[in-house]
Formats: sequence, structure tokens, C-alpha cells
Amino acid sequence: MQIDILPFGQLEVNDGVTVQGEGLNRIKVNGFKEVYLASVENVYVLADKQFKEATLPGIFLLKIIAFDDRPEQRPNDPEDCISIILNYFNLQSDLIYNHHNDLFGNDGFAFELISARVIGREMKKSLDHNDALRDRAANILKDHIARGEKSSFILRMASFVYLGTEDCVRYLQEVLSGITEEANLQKDGGENA
Repeated sequence: MQIDILPFGQLEVNDGVTVQGEGLNRIKVNGFKEVYLASVENVYVLADKQFKEATLPGIFLLKIIAFDDRPEQRPNDPEDCISIILNYFNLQSDLIYNHHNDLFGNDGFAFELISARVIGREMKKSLDHNDALRDRAANILKDHIARGEKSSFILRMASFVYLGTEDCVRYLQEVLSGITEEANLQKDGGENA
């Protein structure tokens, strides 16, 4: 099993870090620390050592950043993002029902739109630790939304799953709304999920 081990934390700088290996010589690791802090301990491999696994919203965040940094080298990132959106409800229905049930009151709000909003809300948990990264993620999404069908990210999303670009724009709008909303209330009136 191949595992990529990437440095972050004190080594993290805006220009990226130099890594040895095939393919990339220098990569940016912006967002890795935030995704790590919001990760879930879930994987047990390699001599009973416990490893943290990134959440799907964390992977979504890293993919939009990576595509923004090097779109010519990251053609699969939009495809991965739309796959996360379209499958998230089935994979995380307990989380959605238990902590984001306020989204079910919207008439005609499809499961995919609920998923996109929840992905944004869950990404926000990571982004709240870093204002600059939150602003960057929001600006990346705003840029693709504003460009619509002229955005290569949206075009790749749409063509991968045979959707219209309007649907993909709407999904990204929901992710952005989840990142930027002040609070989401649970059905019982509790604090942020």
C-alpha cells in the first residue's frame, strides 16, 4: 500500500515545501494542518499504529486549494469534488440527520444540495482555525461561481457526471454558504453542530 507522507505545521510556508520523490519537487501544504486538526482517528495499519484519516470535507478543501494552485496538473480534483457531493449524503446520513437537520425544512432542497451545505459547514470547522485559509477557500469558490460555465473547475465537474453547469454552480454556492454562515442550529435549538 502506498502512503503519501507530507510535512506541515512549522515547515508550512506560503511558497510550499520541497519534497523528494517522483512527480512533484515542491508542493504547497496550505490547509493540511487545519484538515489534520479536524480529522478522525479511524485507520489502524502498520504494526498497530493508529493514524488519522481526513474527513471528506477536509479532502474537498484540500482539492479546491490544490486545483487553485496548479489547475493544469490537477484535472481530477473537480471530479473528486463532485463525487464527494453526490455521495456524501449516503456516506454521512447519521451526521446530517443528527447535526444538520435544519436543512430539511427547505422545500425542494435535494439531498445533494443538503450534502453540499453540510460539506461547507464541516469545512468551516477546520477553517475557523485560520482566517486567511477561510478567506482563500471562500474566494476560490466565489471565483468559480462567478465564472460559471467559463470555469474549468465547473466544466470538469459537470462533464464528469453529465450535469448542467448550473447544477454544479448551485452545489458550489451551497458549499460556500456552509463556510460563510454564522451558525447552523440543530432541530432542538442547540449550539453549532
